[in-house]
Amino acid sequence: HFSGLFPNLTALPSLQFALLHENRFTGTIPAISGLPELEALTAHDNLLSGSIPAEFPQGLRVLLLQRNMLSGRLPSLKNMGQMEALAVFSNSIRGKLVLPDGGGMTEIFVQNNRISCPVEQYDSDWEAAGCTDLMIPGNLLTAPMPTWASMRQVTFLVAAETAWVEWRWMVLEAATGAVLLFSILCGTAYLYAKDLPPSGASRLRASLSMILAPEPDDEDHHIEHLQRYAAKLLGLGTLVIVPVLVPVYTAGANYYDCGKHWLHTTIAYLADNMAAEWACAVAACGFVALAVVSISKLRVEGQRRAPPADFELSTHTWPQVAAISVAWIVVVSLLGVPSVFYVMSTVIPPDENSLGLTALELRAFEAGTGALLFLV
Repeated sequence: HFSGLFPNLTALPSLQFALLHENRFTGTIPAISGLPELEALTAHDNLLSGSIPAEFPQGLRVLLLQRNMLSGRLPSLKNMGQMEALAVFSNSIRGKLVLPDGGGMTEIFVQNNRISCPVEQYDSDWEAAGCTDLMIPGNLLTAPMPTWASMRQVTFLVAAETAWVEWRWMVLEAATGAVLLFSILCGTAYLYAKDLPPSGASRLRASLSMILAPEPDDEDHHIEHLQRYAAKLLGLGTLVIVPVLVPVYTAGANYYDCGKHWLHTTIAYLADNMAAEWACAVAACGFVALAVVSISKLRVEGQRRAPPADFELSTHTWPQVAAISVAWIVVVSLLGVPSVFYVMSTVIPPDENSLGLTALELRAFEAGTGALLFLV
């Protein structure tokens, strides 16, 4: 195994094949655009860092740079009409995949990087050329996928074109569930509330007041008081945290150029921005201090609203504890079944699976999971 800095190849203008793979070369890859005869560069399984050169020789056919420590952006291959194989997987390369004109590539392995956005291709010869080996797991490309890609129907590997396309069914399910839940609460209060006015409109207003109004301030509702006080502290903390962290997350969302748009407002895409990362760390320390203060205030409130002297917690015998544990396992298992169906519906390729499930059936599984959980 050779070691040391990656060799400078510019002194070899007639070089055709640079086979430098499976060594211990370090440093960056120097410019290779000045090697007009170069057809293959294999430098995989080294310790290379930095970016891939932005320009390649026009006659380059094979570029293998996988399993290094490369970063930066993936160069455009638009003008690389002779390119046949590209392998840059298991690095930290970001940007978008721009394929060459002509559709002559047969192997494209870019998995386990930070590549995003839609795949750019400029002609329709790819499918005719028989190219199907586009390996993308570990990235987050944006739909639609190329029609010739064998993994185009594995939907969880790609991000939707817009947030609405991704969330429209879930928003509809959540809105339907919220309306049904609120209707159940209103109906329950309307039917079982005591001492309410007899008229329909007044009865409904009083039912809503019973749902939304705080409990009376007496010793019989000390647990409810603590719960409400804790909810207020949680709401106050949210009002303080969200306006501070969301702009920081958005400014530091550099992990993907595109990706899922709504995740740019979370910590999921925070990368390559030292100022934003330090701001998050400082904010986290401040929020921990806020949590400590909130817990101390909750403790004081609990002591102030101590339960009455005759209040006792219920106890259970060992057989009852065993029965409750078994029932808990059964309930959790039943609640996990819809999640299994949901995962299966997102990872099984439609119309091309051994179960014979069509795209419509898989979509029904995916869309029906929320409704099934709501009914359970």
